[in-house]
Amino acid sequence: MARKDKCVQRLPELQPNGGSRTVAAAGGTYSIVTRYGDTPRAFHYSKGNSFTVTETTYEASVITITLHKVVGGNYETHPVSAREFELSRGP
Repeated sequence: MARKDKCVQRLPELQPNGGSRTVAAAGGTYSIVTRYGDTPRAFHYSKGNSFTVTETTYEASVITITLHKVVGGNYETHPVSAREFELSRGP
């Protein structure tokens, strides 16, 4: 059976560079899908590799995500279509 990544929360359209948000995420497998650009014709879409959030009775993962390219960073992304971005929005 194919794994389906979870959608935790869709953040507001505009996230400033260097800004941060905190969301609660239950244990599971997730990926981040982003859209960058000023106008629809200039949007670029990307999806990062899946990652796992662990949750037990006594502890949970603490994960920090930076939403801009980091040279030598440890989270790989690849281009996706606008359609895949829209489908990833969740309920």
